[in-house]
Order: sequence, then C-alpha cells, then structure tokens
Amino acid sequence: MKKRLDSWEIVTPAVTLAYAVASRWVETHYPAAGRALLSLGLARRSPVYIKTSELPR
Repeated sequence: MKKRLDSWEIVTPAVTLAYAVASRWVETHYPAAGRALLSLGLARRSPVYIKTSELPR
C-alpha cells in the first residue's frame, strides 16, 4: 500500500530551506545582523567574508 505524505513532511523541509536561504542572505548583506544571529545562537559560527579575488583557484 502506498503511503500518503502528511503536510508536515513537506512543510518542515520547505520552512527549513527558506530559513537557511534567508539567514544566509541576511549574513552576506548585513554582517552586523549575522553577528546578532550568532549571539542569539541562531548561527553556528561567525560569518567569514573572503574577497572573490582571494579565493583559491
């Protein structure tokens, strides 16, 4: 018998993805907000920003 997906099985990953994308956008555009997220325990580590020219090739 085929199992029917419950709504939470779709909503939870969608909300998690949306949160991750939104928090990453905030961290890259507003570094101070990234530090605030870190102090609240909502980010795993402090954001590190590297210039594109400094990236290894």
